[in-house]
Amino acid sequence: MNLDLIDINVFEAIPGHGIRAQVDHKELYVGNERLLTKHVNENPFANQAEAFAQDGKTLMYVIVDKALVGIIAVADVIKDTSRLAIAKMHEQGLEVAMITGDHVKTAEAIAKLAGIDRVIADVLPEDKANEVKKLQSQGKKSGHGWRRYQRCTSFSPSRRWNSHWVWNRCSYGICRHRINEK
Repeated sequence: MNLDLIDINVFEAIPGHGIRAQVDHKELYVGNERLLTKHVNENPFANQAEAFAQDGKTLMYVIVDKALVGIIAVADVIKDTSRLAIAKMHEQGLEVAMITGDHVKTAEAIAKLAGIDRVIADVLPEDKANEVKKLQSQGKKSGHGWRRYQRCTSFSPSRRWNSHWVWNRCSYGICRHRINEK
């Protein structure tokens, strides 16, 4: 397949929001609802976006010159090993929380599928550590040992930290979010 690629004049990653590019003198944005609300006044796809979010799909809005032209909906697949790890934590009396940048409806749908007890959604990347600290200030502890976003294939904790673990959704399933305690 031969594709004619066009030059991108400007490209910018916007952490926690999406990307911005300038292509053929047009301003292009692809990103989440935060990005959408900053650059578009109306959403003709609102009903479809709501349905996608209820199904646990993550939405990426495509904006060209301040006009919403489409939605890309992607679905995370919860691995059986992730469900098993969460079930084993529940057997040990642990509460499982998920901190994510996803929209709350998307996050709740994923949490329900995975068996996660608590959802903290719409969190920007730079705010995730603060959310963990808030949980810690309530007497909860985060997991210990695995690197953030490490592949989660089994769970057998060598020690139990209070009765709470903090998990973060990633491309490999559900993974523990590691925080250094002081």
